[in-house]
Amino acid sequence: MKDLNLIAKGLYAKIEKLVHLQDRLEKENGNLLAEKQDMLNQIVHLKLALTLNKNTEHRTDIKLKINELVREIDKCIALLNR
Repeated sequence: MKDLNLIAKGLYAKIEKLVHLQDRLEKENGNLLAEKQDMLNQIVHLKLALTLNKNTEHRTDIKLKINELVREIDKCIALLNR
């Protein structure tokens, strides 16, 4: 019977360790997803800046980028108003 108690305690300790590890990995994953989103936003901004720095021949591209950003802002405002 004592052997079963030792086995159960060992399993419990291992399960607690796994749950703690899972929690830590979920937090890290959330941080990495947020960092990824920040990077993607920076890419959009850099592309916009590069487009704006080019010759004025690309006015259509500039207008499309601005419209895209305005739509994103509108979506964010709609989410905030919920």
